[in-house]
Amino acid sequence: LEIKMIEVLIQNYEIGGISSEQISDVLEIDDKTIDNQRRLKHELIKTLNLKLKVLHNIDNAIERKQSSIDKRIFNYQLNDDIFKKLKKKFKDN
Repeated sequence: LEIKMIEVLIQNYEIGGISSEQISDVLEIDDKTIDNQRRLKHELIKTLNLKLKVLHNIDNAIERKQSSIDKRIFNYQLNDDIFKKLKKKFKDN
């Protein structure tokens, strides 16, 4: 699941990342309550950020950015440094 999430983040890097709804789709948690969805998404992002920090020594590898269209909505995007490293790694595999 974490690998799938990284792949989706890499694929959507150029267009400004992915929305919370897209994360829910990846996690297949649409049937959960909104609070549960929020908690599961937060845990996934937190876990991935921690693992990427340990592996690549990059803080906040997955950044949360406000949507330019609607300030209430956040998108999640890999930061530039980790994108370059992961893109190469996933391309090589």
